[in-house]
Amino acid sequence: MGMRIFGLGPRAPVAETSSKLDPASSPPSSERVGSTEPPLAPRAHHVAAEPSAGLAGLIGAHRASISAVMLGASSLLGAVHADAVTEAQPSTAATGTLLTRPQVLRELAQKVSDGLDASEVAALKAMLSRADVTPGAKDAITVLLSKVGQATAEPGRTAALGAGTKVEAGTKGAYFRKVTSDAQVGYSGIRAEGHLPVMHFDPSRFYVSKHGLDHYETGPLDRPSIYLGGRTSGVEMDVGLTWDRVYDGKQATYTDRPELSDGRDPAHRFSRATVEGQPALVDGHGKVVASGAQAVTDALAKLSPNYAFRPVWRAIADGENAWGTPALGSADNVYFYPGEKFAMRVEVVGKEQVELTIRPVGIPGAPGMSHTFAQDGAGVGGKQSFKRVSSIDQFYVREDGSRKGRERLDVLGTGTTALGGGWDAVEILRSGADPLPMRGASMHEVRGGDTVGRYDTLFHRYATNVRGGERVDIVPGK
Repeated sequence: MGMRIFGLGPRAPVAETSSKLDPASSPPSSERVGSTEPPLAPRAHHVAAEPSAGLAGLIGAHRASISAVMLGASSLLGAVHADAVTEAQPSTAATGTLLTRPQVLRELAQKVSDGLDASEVAALKAMLSRADVTPGAKDAITVLLSKVGQATAEPGRTAALGAGTKVEAGTKGAYFRKVTSDAQVGYSGIRAEGHLPVMHFDPSRFYVSKHGLDHYETGPLDRPSIYLGGRTSGVEMDVGLTWDRVYDGKQATYTDRPELSDGRDPAHRFSRATVEGQPALVDGHGKVVASGAQAVTDALAKLSPNYAFRPVWRAIADGENAWGTPALGSADNVYFYPGEKFAMRVEVVGKEQVELTIRPVGIPGAPGMSHTFAQDGAGVGGKQSFKRVSSIDQFYVREDGSRKGRERLDVLGTGTTALGGGWDAVEILRSGADPLPMRGASMHEVRGGDTVGRYDTLFHRYATNVRGGERVDIVPGK
């Protein structure tokens, strides 16, 4: 029987590993979630401020008109709720400070109660061409303008995916939005373009590994991932990007940015080193920022472990569960950052051989990667299906202080959110035919047994486009 996979939890930073599948066991009733050690310094997180009394009053007074103009009460009011979002504004060297969907929606909420005048319409239209507005926020603006008759939605965009829905009662332990194709002999792979979500993490869900701050497991117990995959001859595979520790060579790095990510800026990436025989802390340019054991300790106390999205693959080879990540220090060990655009392709290239390719889009000089791995049942003439997934995977901490994935266990409430990410295009590759956009009756939306009851409040989806693209905010809530 093939694996049941719904999320990509980060694994040890090695070239490639293979082991028997280790089914998760229920934690003892006395087990608590969180580390046995105190959480990292508060500066590692940006916690949402309470909404102003004026905004709270406006929402209460104009709830009906706001929800009528926007996509619905859950999409708007869930986004402006203090428990659902934070005020952190991630930035990257390529795009600068990004305005996220929740920030834009707060402004829109204040405007739509009394309608939009000409100057407000003009200002919103101008925002659509700005580089510092995330794709999710642009979608929200476009929808608002089209609803009030001031703009036309993207050609071919529809309010519905058109796919059927099925529930997998035993699939639990992650907040995942998954769409899969039917199985066809002629399907040979899947390709996609998308944007990585902007992440905000629940400070109470931060884990310090019993092996120390430099260990790869140290970090949020809620880990976002965005990936493709499929099923070949009854065998599952998942390949894509997952939130993981950033390494400089084989050295764990730290950052001074509150979003827990250096944003592709070496000036905000720090690692331990030895300089002139003394312990030191250096930035990504090699500049020494602290020298001497005590100075390094003091400097690290003001920093946070550094993270980004990193390639990972999970397949079945020779009947065994095989996890893989690029080797530390290798050319394929590349990182992708929140808000960035990416292109991803998974294709069967030979008998039981699958190739994964991921590259950044619109970031000059940023490297991509390509890796071919073994997958039982691929390319042997049987039916194959393919999928795309946006997820927040979850972990818990066992009594011995070790971290464990929550597969087959119910999800936990959390303030962690993944906003403005998702897919700009997803297409099934077909032998001898044009790619098939991932939308319509031949596709299936898969919901987990622990999230199906409140699915629409957890996953705020935007309309699907003609190329099968769909953006989604994941807002679990406490």
